[in-house]
Amino acid sequence: VPNSKLLINPAFTWWTVGYLLSYEGAKKLVDQEPLQKFIPTDEYLPIMFDQHPEEKFKLHFGPRNLKAFAIEPVIIRPTHYTSQEGYISDTSVAPSVSDLTEDDLIKLTQHDHISKEEL
Repeated sequence: VPNSKLLINPAFTWWTVGYLLSYEGAKKLVDQEPLQKFIPTDEYLPIMFDQHPEEKFKLHFGPRNLKAFAIEPVIIRPTHYTSQEGYISDTSVAPSVSDLTEDDLIKLTQHDHISKEEL
């Protein structure tokens, strides 16, 4: 970010840790109806600030004009990283949508929360 000592424009990241949203930014995210498109937050945010590497994901959302900034050096970090003892993720261990049956998808649309075991 020009003329800033701490702000940068972020590249793609999967970590959804420590975000602040303005009303306008939140509205851009909600207006795209991400819950209807079944996408995790850590995939959705980089799509919306147009830094996701997968074009096939980006095609489902537009405009992708969310303004995103990050602080460098990093001031918020996860307590645990992938493969460390105590690491918890609700998305990295979820089944791929392509692995779900039609009955599984129907269950997902009828309930607020379904455990991995129920699928």
